[in-house]
Amino acid sequence: MNTDQLRGELLRLSKLTIDRANSLAPEFYTNSDWLNLERSAIFRREWICVGRSDELLKSGDYFTAAIDGAPFVVVRTDAGELTAFSTVCRHRMALVVQGAGNARGFTCPYHGWTYDLDGNLISAPRMPKDFDRSRQCLPGIATEEWNGFVYANLCADADPLESRLQELTRELAPYHLERMRTLRRERDVWRTNWKLLVENFLEPYHLNTTHSATLAKFARPEGVTVLPKRSGYQFHAHRMSEDSQPIPLDRRIGIPNLEISEEAKRTAYIGGVFPSHLLAVTWDSVFWLAIQPRGVDEVMLEWGVAGPLQVPEGETLPPDHPNLLYVRMADLLNDEDRVRVEAVQQAAHSGYGCPSRLHPHEAPILGFIAYLQERLGD
Repeated sequence: MNTDQLRGELLRLSKLTIDRANSLAPEFYTNSDWLNLERSAIFRREWICVGRSDELLKSGDYFTAAIDGAPFVVVRTDAGELTAFSTVCRHRMALVVQGAGNARGFTCPYHGWTYDLDGNLISAPRMPKDFDRSRQCLPGIATEEWNGFVYANLCADADPLESRLQELTRELAPYHLERMRTLRRERDVWRTNWKLLVENFLEPYHLNTTHSATLAKFARPEGVTVLPKRSGYQFHAHRMSEDSQPIPLDRRIGIPNLEISEEAKRTAYIGGVFPSHLLAVTWDSVFWLAIQPRGVDEVMLEWGVAGPLQVPEGETLPPDHPNLLYVRMADLLNDEDRVRVEAVQQAAHSGYGCPSRLHPHEAPILGFIAYLQERLGD
């Protein structure tokens, strides 16, 4: 199918209810022209999660990121605000900073142009007297913070993110994700299409088989409730089994949450803020992935685990600490999912793949299809 045919198929699928719904055709995961459309209409115009705000606590703390190949830095300014701007030097396009750290400003390693924490050019060695530094600031990148996560958007006139997440914000309010602290942060590349990874994270139908040795032990099918379809995100709630007891927080390092009920302690929220921020939220952790395509067969993952733990600076918790359960499980869960979605991507190229009837627990995928139709349809 070409892109026009794929648009027509997407429109058809977006109108189906779960009792008749099918999965996407293989071409959605293998057509490079379709991916180019996704990049221009979605990743160049949408809010993309790039990290956690607790990674930038002090003035001058920064990390670098990129959206669709456009590099930028997110930094905590002297005023205590988060800001972001391009890292492409205004002189000869060298990158003025890479990685993460703390700085009072950023000096281009090529010709020594120096920018402050707001992206203003403050030094350009030996340039002519008529050179106007004020016209050479690094272009700003739109940013928003939501529940402790930092989002960026390459589109200067994008609609605010927070306004479309108001109901989700209320749903997750008792968990106070904004108080949680990063316990682990990683980057990886998987050999699959970005949409397959989103769909995999959204639906709980695969838990019993793919995660039989891990999640299935305490997240049983009867505990699943698919939440209503929303514009811009999709989640399901999963109540833990009765024989699974919440692990108390270590009082020495735990961040108190007096608003959390016992029922909320037994309920996880799993889903995604579209296009590509995936979250599994429990009262004692948030496991998250932020993904971007690098090709039809390759996806970049930024992922991490945060929790309500304030570990003293310079101290490291033992790996077997009870409150680090999800930190320990992260690699196992990723390994279990990775082998599945990479195999599905390989099969998508085989010529034998075809759309299939969705299970009711795969209904969150319909929300994702509706989102794709909103952004990519005629």
